Amino acid sequence: MNLGHKEEIVSVQSPHQHIAIWDAIDEDETPSYADIVKYGVQQGDPRLLTNELTTPSRFLFLDGKLQSDNLAEREFHEALVHPAMFTHPNPRTVAIIGGGEGAALREVLKHKTVESVTNIEIDEMVVELCKEHIKTMSDCSSIVGSTDSCFDDPRTTMIYMDGVKYMTENKPKSSYDVVIIDALDAEDEIALSKEMDKSEEMISALFDSLSEDGVLAIEVGTAPNIHDPSPLRGANRNREILFNLIEKKAKAMFVYEDTHTVHNEPYSFLVACKSSSCRKLWYASVSAVDYQIYERIPKTKKGEVGLIHYDGATHSLYQYAPKAWETIYCRREPMPLECNYRGLDFSTKIYEYEEDSENSAFSIVEEDDGTSKVFANVMIEEGSYILPSHLAASFVISDTSIEALNDTARQAKEGDPTPTVVIDNMLEFVKGHSHGSILEGADENIVEIGATLLIREANEIENANVGKMMPFPKEGIPPYSPVFERRRRSFDVFLVATRTINAGEELLKPANLWD
Repeated sequence: MNLGHKEEIVSVQSPHQHIAIWDAIDEDETPSYADIVKYGVQQGDPRLLTNELTTPSRFLFLDGKLQSDNLAEREFHEALVHPAMFTHPNPRTVAIIGGGEGAALREVLKHKTVESVTNIEIDEMVVELCKEHIKTMSDCSSIVGSTDSCFDDPRTTMIYMDGVKYMTENKPKSSYDVVIIDALDAEDEIALSKEMDKSEEMISALFDSLSEDGVLAIEVGTAPNIHDPSPLRGANRNREILFNLIEKKAKAMFVYEDTHTVHNEPYSFLVACKSSSCRKLWYASVSAVDYQIYERIPKTKKGEVGLIHYDGATHSLYQYAPKAWETIYCRREPMPLECNYRGLDFSTKIYEYEEDSENSAFSIVEEDDGTSKVFANVMIEEGSYILPSHLAASFVISDTSIEALNDTARQAKEGDPTPTVVIDNMLEFVKGHSHGSILEGADENIVEIGATLLIREANEIENANVGKMMPFPKEGIPPYSPVFERRRRSFDVFLVATRTINAGEELLKPANLWD
């Protein structure tokens, strides 16, 4: 009823599902930039405020569920494919389950590292109809070294069978660097989705098919909001079951959202890694991701940039799951331990060091041997925050940066060693006053620079009176936790009093505090 135009292009029942392709224009839709260029519309033209010159969107429906929109699919498929592809250091072999339109295949083939793509699609009729009626989705004519149709690219192997059956029966071992599931998502109440998402055998087969540092990407449906119930109790029960299965196999999992897709609400995706080392690439800087795009995705045959939506800045928006994911995660039953430590507790007292101030909560005393000690000037209650502003000022340096500094120092010493003194001193300081992130594989070293450096280690663990804000879980860090991913910096730096510290008492921390 809200459409200004609609036209059925195809409506057919295949052996597997009903396939429908429609053209449609919203009643209140206005011309796109491409439409304005096409028709040479000038400023002030009243047709800019109507749908008279608007090109229809072409929609693909499978069993009545909207799958793709030819005008918005680029954003969707770039969001599905490239975060996973760039979380792998060198993806050469890729599998796609579903993706009969060819759009996921098109995005994968843009990576010049890719040597082979196995596309497993249950319904050959979907492929043929999309090739005929939505050609842009499988158009690889602009990709250097490819063919007009992505399905004809020599790197592509099409297998027409059920993806669940293919993975569980063929059991390809360590075959793929990246597996992308571009099939019906977890919230769809239809047999294929439920069979795939609830099959522990399927998830095991998927992870077995991944190489040592392999990455899995899945579309996981409409994003949650903070008002949703416990994930097993609401409409997203299937998704939660899927997450639980993947958590048994993955070493790291990330969820992210994108609003620029065919869907009317923010849509969500999951990247799961077989090795925790993927965190280094997942948390790469904007410039690092942009450089990888420059290195890996050549310009088109027309000299244009190969991607229109995904870049380093876009990836940075994916790195931390929105608050709703954390909120819903913490409604799991029982509630995960880390949910008790989300953010600083505003009711908890803070004790700071203020140099040359009578109000300082701490004093620093220099000993005759040149060492220093930190003493409390006031009684500090158990659980209070210790020197949070100094700890918040800690800086982060990656292993990659440390290696680069070491390389620079070595090369300089072959000539005049004088300029390396500053670098040597910095590296020595970092080595003596840094600790790794609580998240394995993040490639981050947190370097303390404040008064906390002077807190001595206790001879016995029971003598320590200062500890981490959150105790390390006995079972280790879970592979999926929006809390740890979003709050890791707080967990990496903040200290609390582990018991009451009396005035005049020295602050002592456990040995290997951050291990």
